[in-house]
Amino acid sequence: MARRAASRAVGALRSDGSIQGRGGRAGGSGAEDARHVFDELLRRGRGASIYGLNRALADVARDSPAAAVSRYNRMARAGADEVTPDLCTYGILIGCCCRAGRLDLGFAALGNVIKKGFRVDAIAFTPLLKGLCADKRTSDAMDIVLRRMTELGCIPNVFSYNILLKGLHCKEGRVIESEKLFELMGTVAER
Repeated sequence: MARRAASRAVGALRSDGSIQGRGGRAGGSGAEDARHVFDELLRRGRGASIYGLNRALADVARDSPAAAVSRYNRMARAGADEVTPDLCTYGILIGCCCRAGRLDLGFAALGNVIKKGFRVDAIAFTPLLKGLCADKRTSDAMDIVLRRMTELGCIPNVFSYNILLKGLHCKEGRVIESEKLFELMGTVAER
């Protein structure tokens, strides 16, 4: 019986880092499995795919942003000799920082992305924009979408604009500004 439970625990981890059937370990939850998978993949080092690590990290982040940040830090300490974070990894990290209410760390992670030479996409900005709007700092979010993103060669997407519209109209009651932004979206889309 113990042998069967042990084989299930090992069998829950696939080579690509995905988790076979949530709760694959005896008595384990999906979050525990994700932590186990991440830890196992990190131990493999170069033999682990960044895709698998990112999937496990995203599963950990869904349950606990703080636990995901901790695991990212372990990955970063392991260094490029073991495994190198990619843009997706940083996107998960930025989202975790913002969900934990630490926009400053989210922006620091974004700065690290830019410093490392990754081409930033609009998805990386989404959690930062949501965090700024939630903090009623919609003007800062507008500055990012209307100016900073394009300076970085990043084109805002429909989600970027929707976050701003929701922040302006719903959270701050700035109806006229939201209407102007909506009109601007139409002119940008026509180009």
